[in-house]
Amino acid sequence: EHSKGSLALSLDTSDALAQYAATSLTLLNRIETIEEITKKLEAVTAQDVQRVAKDIFKTERLKLAVIGPHEDASKLKALLRV
Repeated sequence: EHSKGSLALSLDTSDALAQYAATSLTLLNRIETIEEITKKLEAVTAQDVQRVAKDIFKTERLKLAVIGPHEDASKLKALLRV
């Protein structure tokens, strides 16, 4: 529901609507309606989100930025696990 509301609010101005239409035409060769996008959002399942998350969030891909002196890097590296 949040995504659908955000989408509608993001197209509140004529500039935003024009930019959306131009982007849609450029990428899809047509203007995708808000209703079409809403249907696609509603079709996303929890399993879809989990599948994509498992693909993106992998231990070997994690990075950690630390500022300041730290004597024991092994404690920090232990944080980088999924």
